[in-house]
This record gives sequence, C-alpha cells and structure tokens, in this order.
Amino acid sequence: MRRFVLLSILAALGPAAAGAAPTFVVNSLVDAPAGANVADGVCETGPGNGVCTLRAAVMEANAVAGGGATIRLPAGVYFLTLRPTENGAVDGDLDLEASLTILGAGPSATIVDGNRLDRVFANRADPVILRGLTIRNGATPVDKPFGGGISNLGNLSLENVVVAGSESLAGGGIFSNNTLALRDCIIEGNVATQSSGGGIAAGGGSTQVRDSMIRGNDAAAWGGGIAGGGQMRVERTLISGNYAEKEGGGVAIFQDALVVLNSTISENDASMGGGGMIALKGSSVQVIHATLTANRQTLVAPSLRGGLAVEPGATLLLKNSVVAGNLALQGDVVQDYVASECGSLETPVLSGDYNLIGDRASCFLTGALAHVNPSNADPQLLPLAPNGGFAPDQAGTGPTLGKIPAQSCTDELGSPLREDQRGYARVGACDIGAHEGGSFYTPEALLGVELVRNGGAEGNELGRATDGSGVEAPPYWRSGALGLTQIVYGAPGDYPLASEAPTGSGSQFLGGGGSAVASAFQEIDVSALAAQIDAGEIAFTVSGAFGGYLTDDDSAALNVGFEDGSATLDTVTLGGFTAADRGNLTRLLPDSAQGTVPPGTRHVFLTLEATRTNSTSNDGYADDISLVLVPEPPVEALGGLTLAALLSLRARRIRSVPR
Repeated sequence: MRRFVLLSILAALGPAAAGAAPTFVVNSLVDAPAGANVADGVCETGPGNGVCTLRAAVMEANAVAGGGATIRLPAGVYFLTLRPTENGAVDGDLDLEASLTILGAGPSATIVDGNRLDRVFANRADPVILRGLTIRNGATPVDKPFGGGISNLGNLSLENVVVAGSESLAGGGIFSNNTLALRDCIIEGNVATQSSGGGIAAGGGSTQVRDSMIRGNDAAAWGGGIAGGGQMRVERTLISGNYAEKEGGGVAIFQDALVVLNSTISENDASMGGGGMIALKGSSVQVIHATLTANRQTLVAPSLRGGLAVEPGATLLLKNSVVAGNLALQGDVVQDYVASECGSLETPVLSGDYNLIGDRASCFLTGALAHVNPSNADPQLLPLAPNGGFAPDQAGTGPTLGKIPAQSCTDELGSPLREDQRGYARVGACDIGAHEGGSFYTPEALLGVELVRNGGAEGNELGRATDGSGVEAPPYWRSGALGLTQIVYGAPGDYPLASEAPTGSGSQFLGGGGSAVASAFQEIDVSALAAQIDAGEIAFTVSGAFGGYLTDDDSAALNVGFEDGSATLDTVTLGGFTAADRGNLTRLLPDSAQGTVPPGTRHVFLTLEATRTNSTSNDGYADDISLVLVPEPPVEALGGLTLAALLSLRARRIRSVPR
C-alpha cells in the first residue's frame, strides 16, 4: 500500500522588501478571508495567527499597490465554501482585482474546487497568470450568466491548467470578453446550460489557444467546444468529443475572425449542422493545415453539414487541410448517416488549394482547386493517437504525404510553416493536414539541441494521451502496456523531495504508479543526418536521473536503441540503480553515456521502464532524460583518434553512485 504522510505546511512569507511585489505562500486548505488589515502585506486570517488561505492571499494580492504579487499554492484540494453575497473576494468566487500570478504544484496536485456554489475565478485585472492547477466544479447562479469556471474581463493567461466539470448559462468552462491566452491546457467536461460555448465562450477581444485540448464539453446552443467572436486563434490543439444542441459541435464563430492552424477537429457532434465547425454570419474563418474528421450532424436538417458549415454573410478559407469521414443524418432511420464534408446553405467554401476532401461531391468549393482531389479520396488517416505532441493527432499515410511544395507550406500570413501540430518540423514538400509524417527534423535542427521531448516531466500531467488501452502517458511520451505517470516532487506519499534529485530537476518526475512494470517511449527520426552518421561523424550524449524509495529495489532504466529501420545496431542502457546503489536512501542519481552514433542509424528509440520488486507501489523514478547529437571533430584535431576512440579510453558510462 502506498505510504501516506502528512502534507508539510509552509509558513506564509512576511512583508516583502520595500519596492518588491510580495509572494504569499498558502498554508491552509480552509476557505477563509483575510483579517481586518488587508493591505498590510501579511497573508493571515487573523492578527498574528500565521494562517494563509487562498482567499486571504487573493485579498492581500488585490490590495498591493501596483499589483504584481505572487501566490504559491501547494498541493491540496482547496474547496470554496463561503456562499456568495457579492462582497468582493470575501466570499463566493475569487475576484482578481490586481495583476498577480498564482502558481500551483501541477494540475493533478493543486485543485481549486468551486463546490458548485459559484464560479471559481473572476478576473478584472491586467495581467493575471494562472499556472499549474486544476479549476473545477464551478457553477454560476442565474445573476452571473457567464463563465462557470472562469470569467475574464481583463488580461488572463492560463499555463498548464485544467478547467473541468463547470457550468454556466454561457461559457461553461471559461467566458472571456477581453484578452485570453491558453497554453498546455485542458478544457474538459464543461457545460453551457442555456447558450453557447460549452468549453470556452468569447464575447470579443482576443483569444489564443495553443498546445491544448478542448474535449467533452456541451452547449445548449452553438459551439460545444468553443464559441464566440473577437480575434481568435487556435493552434496545435485538439478539439474532440464536444457537442452542440444547435450548430458547431467543435467550434462556432459568430463574428470577427478565427484562424485554426495545425489542429485536429475530430469526433464532435452538432444536432443541426457543422459537426466540426460552423462560420456564422459576420465571421471570417481560415482553416490551415488542419485535420477534420469523424464529426457528425446528428439530426435531420435542411442541409447536410457534417464537417464544415459556412452560412451566408460569412467566409471560410480551407487550405492544406484534410476534411474526410464526416457524416450527416439522412432520413428517419437511426444511424442512417451519409458522407457530408463541407456543406453550405448558399455560400461556398473558399479553397486555398492542396486540400484532400473525402466526399468531394458534398463540398461546394471555389477558389484555388488545381491541387484538390476532383473526386472522392480516402486520406487513410490512422486513429487518434499520442504521436509525440501535447495532444493526440491523426497521422495520414500515402495520400497526404509530401503533396504540398515547400513554398506553399505557409501559415495565414504566408510565412513558412516550420512545424506540425506536435511541434515537429515540416521539411521540404510537406503533408496535407495537421500531422507531418515525413522526416521530423532538418540536419541543423538535430544537432546541438535537446531531442527528448518532456524529458524533465514538466508537461501537463492531466489529460495525457492514451494508447487505446486507457493507460495515460505524460505528454510527448507514448505509453507501453502500462504507462508511466508524472508526479510532483514532495507530493503526499513519501515521494522524493526536489532536494533528493539532481540540482535543476524541476518540479516533477516520472514514476511507475502501481503496475509491476510501467514503460513509455519516444522515437526520434535522425535520417536527415544519414550521410554524416554513415561516415561516423556524429557523436551522442545520453543522460538522465534514476532512483527509487529507501530499501526497495524498485528501479527505473532508460534503454536507447540505435536502429536502421529493421534491426537494432547498438543499445545503451542507463539507470537501473538498486537500493544499495542509492545507499538505501530515497533519491535520484545521475547517469550518462557518450559515444558515436552507429553507421546506418536512422531512428533512435528511447524506452523508459520502471520495475517494481515488492509492495503494491512501483517506486522506480526517473527525470532529466536527455539526448544530444553533435558533429565529431575531425580526426586530426584529436591527435589521430576519433572521438569514439577517445571516449573508449575512459568509462563510456558515467554513473554517480554513492561509495
């Protein structure tokens, strides 16, 4: 059984030095306001009691002249329990009235729960940053119709944040009418009970969503995932499993402009049309390098509009995108669905060329059509899968690969588009859709840089992509049969402290969870360096930190395989430290190896595996996984020896093991 320990309580910081914005460290889960002297720079609920609650910290931050305070919110579930009387931040939702930053310990560790008494946060300040937490179970009363989780009338940035299980008349998860930016976020399971925007509703202003997931949200009208106007941009994001009672299951844009770039809109439903997306009167939409598939119109309507829909008075540009496998209900027979990709009532979809359309006859297209398939085409999309990015995407195969000339691989401004939804490079003639299936990197992009994605376990640890078995893996890692999980240093349960890992290891690490053997892997395509590799001119350094718990022999190991596409040419293994190696202490120890990339290598496979030896908890830990490739110096510069030969003169593997 997992060992439980008491959550350590941090003391609140005293007044900040003159001229410096203060930092308040919350040390209580209780929902209580600040004491009488709110502007004294001391977070406490009563004079001298040292109890700093989240609500008290917000009130103190609001009172800081000029703003700029930081609130540190340790692991825990912070329930809002004071019913709203509209008395500022004293009760009800947490009103943010001055610029501030709230830092949690990660979305799985720090949770702010609205307890369905009120929304959770109401922001009217500029700027405000919320980072590393979950916001859940907000519910607005009738007199607060917007934003179940968050209402934003200021300038708000969400980073590594989950907004879940909240509801409001409009904007079930988030309502914004000013400036909103999301990155590495998950907006999930929220409901707009009477209007639009189940996940996000934007009344105007600017909204940017990047490297995020909008999934499983519902709206009683338009835009199950996202609805609204203003200037909106959605990039490198998955919009999936959302539902709208009227139109726009994934997205509905009412006015102004929307750009969807390098994103997947999949498996959304709308009763009356635009299962994936609808552009309503007054809007201008650009869909570029996107994949729209398996969206549905679920009721019989005058027009079949399963995937995309554009109404009179709106414009929709489709460029370098896949629109295929979308369906609309026809007739009264249940499941009587027919292909319907981009139907419109009167207005055509404007093509920017290089689109692949599944059912060509269902699309009213105009514009550049020279490289759009004239008849039906199957893009041969693979299922949604964790292919290396923050969110799952759908890889295409033959029909989408390498079809767009490099000069046409551009964004909405005509600038070169150098990456796909996952952040992997688009090289040369690029692919149609959100996923680039060719070489991931140029030679320049492979050398002298970190090639492991999320090797430090610092990505969002909730909503991880699954491999189809229900097992969740950290972002950018694909899970094995039983996947690794991300854990916050110092989390309850005797997990390692940050001080028990190498300096600079960040706030989270990878652990084995409860399975006997847990694993995750990454594949790095190095074929762009084929000529240099085959000439023996590329050296590698691989490293990581590995450990376990006290006297348990649970361990984690990294296996690095250099492969030519059909066989493994060489293997390097790091970690695997026993309890004796660790001195019977809970800790993570560094380990590294260097050498020459074997000639013939085209792919490097990194497999991280945690193994349990006893108890029910897999205490194999890993962090700081790294792989860097560099050119080897000329032989003459090394006195006639290659770098590999020099490395062989000393221990190729560098282990830090207590003596």
